[in-house]
Amino acid sequence: MRKFFPWIRTLISLPAGVLAIDLFHRLAAIVMPAVYASDLGNNPDRVSMLLLVVGAGISGCCAVAAIALHRLWLHMGLFLLIMLVIDIDVVLGALAAQPVWFKVAIFLTMPIQILVGANAAKLVFRKAYAGPTGAE
Repeated sequence: MRKFFPWIRTLISLPAGVLAIDLFHRLAAIVMPAVYASDLGNNPDRVSMLLLVVGAGISGCCAVAAIALHRLWLHMGLFLLIMLVIDIDVVLGALAAQPVWFKVAIFLTMPIQILVGANAAKLVFRKAYAGPTGAE
């Protein structure tokens, strides 16, 4: 993958991150169908869904970083913008009936998703993200 030009890896990594999020939710729906079948009418279901959203975001960030293999924080910033656009659409559409705290929590967890996903990728791909002095 390192043989590709960096901009090609960028073009591949961002959609792959969105695909990783979608795949995470599809697999979680198979493992925990009750949460996805729920109308999120009570707080335990909302918290469960929020934890799944955070897990999906972390997996998406890891996928972006694993494919990009350069300029980690630039890619995380671009991916954050993509996640914001998608989540704004979901919050205004499918989650419109949910309480405000739930909608705000979705947006407040995004930086956590980015930080955890990016740092996990840095741990796995140390050589790719090490700068000339061994630090980014």
